[in-house]
Amino acid sequence: MNMNRIKLNQLLGSRRVKKRLVLSTSHGKYVVKKWINRWDPIGDFFDNHLTASIIPMRPPEGAGYYGSDVKYLVRLLTEDGYKKTIPVYLSDYNYPRFEKFRLTEESLFSQENLEDFLTNQAINGNLKCINVEVIDADQLRKKTYGHDFGESFEAKHYSWFFYVFVGKLLTVWSNIRLYFINRKHQKSNKVLHQTRR
Repeated sequence: MNMNRIKLNQLLGSRRVKKRLVLSTSHGKYVVKKWINRWDPIGDFFDNHLTASIIPMRPPEGAGYYGSDVKYLVRLLTEDGYKKTIPVYLSDYNYPRFEKFRLTEESLFSQENLEDFLTNQAINGNLKCINVEVIDADQLRKKTYGHDFGESFEAKHYSWFFYVFVGKLLTVWSNIRLYFINRKHQKSNKVLHQTRR
């Protein structure tokens, strides 16, 4: 085997060639069965409303992946052109986030205070960079995701019995309720259209 490109299109497209998908996993070789049943959690949700489809929210390119506890993002530009982003939390005055100095409670009070503090540290030679930019992570989340994560939900564990039986009953009740709500709206729309004519 060498470092040349190997084209597999003709082999994969041929009906005469037996094809198997073999995955290399941390548990060793895994040969995938011939038929893989497709699955989508949205279909499971309509069968049981206790099923939740949780999709991770990914920021656009350049923003990076940071949790919801981050208060500020500090972007440093070094002399050699290297850009470094450092997450800063409200409790970082207890934690040595930088090598030669510690953040103070006053510096973490606002975005401007932190930017002034870091600029002074760069002027004093404690922070080696040519540009300091402080970004408010809350504002970045609002702009990126369209909301501010003001309301969050804690996932709950339900027993198998509760999920299968009670969840199914709640789903039937929800579907009946939605049916009558939709029927009421259809009647009101019909009446509205008849009065306009």
